[in-house]
Amino acid sequence: MIAYTALSLFNYTIDSACMYSQAQVLERITDSVLSGKIIAGQPFFQFRLFQKLIIKKKKIPPHTIALGSSRTMELRSSYLGLDEESFFNHSLPSAILNDFIAILGCYKKRGVFPHTVIIGIDPDIFDAVIGTDRRWVPIASEYYHLLPYIKEDTSKITWWYELAKAKGSKHHVIFEVSSFI
Repeated sequence: MIAYTALSLFNYTIDSACMYSQAQVLERITDSVLSGKIIAGQPFFQFRLFQKLIIKKKKIPPHTIALGSSRTMELRSSYLGLDEESFFNHSLPSAILNDFIAILGCYKKRGVFPHTVIIGIDPDIFDAVIGTDRRWVPIASEYYHLLPYIKEDTSKITWWYELAKAKGSKHHVIFEVSSFI
């Protein structure tokens, strides 16, 4: 009884952010999301590792995915006229271009690739200051895995940047992955 009390006290006072049990928490949250539940209110949540786990554990890879920042997180399959199994939204808070490449790298490592990618364009994803942000580091190996497969033609990235600067954050770009990678 004393051991349970001590463990509870430790978890409540010291590990309330789940730093010591984060892997188990991420596994449970991933399983819940894949079973159709919506999860909210997780403090200090590792969004990037969560995306990696989703890609690893999803039985049937989605046909269409969304990548973007918090502004794109509300995009649902029903808004696009797609069924839930063929779509997944991989948007992240404060996402940068490195996150998008790393998430696509997760798919490449798994050996499957979505046919269509919807990208929420915000000027911030191209910002040099935010580009030095290291939040994407937990999925850096997936980022570096995909880099050799990206065609050298960066005209599409330049076009996204110009569109984002000219139009603000209200636009999304839809492209077929095979035309870029």
